[in-house]
Amino acid sequence: MVVSDVPPLAFFGEYASTYEGIERLNHFWFFQMAMADEVLAANDMAWVRQVMQDKWTADDYDATEDFEAVRKALGEPARLRAAIDLYRMNFAPQEMGTPEWAARHAELWGEVPAQPTLYLHGTEDKSVVLDAEGLAAIGASLSAGSEVAFIEGAGHLVPAEKPVEYNERVLRFLGKEH
Repeated sequence: MVVSDVPPLAFFGEYASTYEGIERLNHFWFFQMAMADEVLAANDMAWVRQVMQDKWTADDYDATEDFEAVRKALGEPARLRAAIDLYRMNFAPQEMGTPEWAARHAELWGEVPAQPTLYLHGTEDKSVVLDAEGLAAIGASLSAGSEVAFIEGAGHLVPAEKPVEYNERVLRFLGKEH
């Protein structure tokens, strides 16, 4: 299995409840507001363009092409609403972080995969910030044969920002005998 951008629930949930996590994941809270539907759609999705460039990608990455794909995919009100509803259902402020929320999400996310897993994370991720210690802890929690690595210079959208490096690591991992 290959995963990037969002660590396992135990690490993500812990991060999301810190000051840094709350600040960097503030779009979770913004999406809860009724006005989010209107703001996201306004001015040809200018808010989405801005957040992709400023927050979800590395400073030197041009997210224009990715934004156009997102704009095309979410350009209809029903599709945009469905994307926002994912946050509204999974991260509702009334229960986010409570033991009940953690238990429900543990059921949804399931156990840490038993199969070997490759977890890749961008060094320039401004949304879910990890240091070497955090990445090592994730690696220690995964099954035998798993690997974790930073992708240098990538932000939160690792496969889009660094496709060559990402694909090389994925293919190398998938080619190993585990």
